[in-house]
Amino acid sequence: MPNAQVGTELEKQLLGFMKNSKEIHFNLDGMTKTLTPECLKSMIKFGELGTRLPQNVTRWEFSQVWTHFRGKATFYFEGKPVDISQLLK
Repeated sequence: MPNAQVGTELEKQLLGFMKNSKEIHFNLDGMTKTLTPECLKSMIKFGELGTRLPQNVTRWEFSQVWTHFRGKATFYFEGKPVDISQLLK
């Protein structure tokens, strides 16, 4: 499969990988310095704008994993698994 550029083609490929995976391990390190509801919600909001927004691929991935695949996702922060569901009520 060729490398996709940002935009619809990349998003389709990544969604396919997410859908077909048994587990998703998502590292939040580097995306935020603290786990606050405001920060996580902001990342999801910007992620919804898609991968064409400069430097937005990882936020888009986070938004998709949280919205569609959280049941098979484990999120990590500072090297440890974290439950962000209480922060994103």
